[in-house]
Amino acid sequence: RLWGKDIKLPLSLVCWSPDGCWLLFGTSGGQAYVYDENGSFVSQIQIVCIGDPRVSPTLAGIAWYEGFESYPSTDARTLVIAFEDGRMQFMFDPYDNAPLSVDAGIRIRRIRWSPDGSVLAAAGTSVASDEQGGTTKETGTVQLFSSSGQHIRTLKVPGDGVTDFAWEKGSLRLVMAVESSLFFASVRQGYRWGYFGKTIVYGFRRPDSMDEYIMFWDTKLQEKIIKCVTKLHSVCCKGEFCALLTRPDEQTGQYVLAL
Repeated sequence: RLWGKDIKLPLSLVCWSPDGCWLLFGTSGGQAYVYDENGSFVSQIQIVCIGDPRVSPTLAGIAWYEGFESYPSTDARTLVIAFEDGRMQFMFDPYDNAPLSVDAGIRIRRIRWSPDGSVLAAAGTSVASDEQGGTTKETGTVQLFSSSGQHIRTLKVPGDGVTDFAWEKGSLRLVMAVESSLFFASVRQGYRWGYFGKTIVYGFRRPDSMDEYIMFWDTKLQEKIIKCVTKLHSVCCKGEFCALLTRPDEQTGQYVLAL
């Protein structure tokens, strides 16, 4: 072994940083700490999604996207800390001073990033009442969020709750374990594309680059032209024209429309 150390914490979760230089420890009291690869204390992570500091909810998971397939955007939040009561916080890194607080609305059991880092899935149970508001029933639920913390979709699964799940390599399918059953679901990505003047246009990323690209594919001549763009927001096509909306500067909030 490389080293062993008693860090005097009631540990419940552990997570490596993508570069392997840091360790994140979660405790049974709901705190999270950063240690270096040699086991030395670095800092405590600020937990802002818990409103009352006297409350110590149980940690459900720590997910830090590795970035093996590039990042969905230059401003993607890659670190998520989730609690069993459904509260989560999205962060750029452990030293983020302004984490984004999100309520998943379910009792969380597991969280995992999709392989391309575009979607975070939080699986667990939700409680639903009958029409008279009397009897309550637990239902398996998976909540999907973007890397910016925006809710994308809710998946309902028969049974008493999702105990575990896994992503397919292409980030397009989920397999969920519920009691003795397996459920498969397709996850449709928000593709940015259009068709104009016998030309298909779509946005994409390359695994080895943080840049975004636009492909213009002439389906008649079979010619392809690729252009680099900055923070592509949307694509709209009509007749013989194509409009690209980008947001190169997040601080000013200004958009650029190219026709």
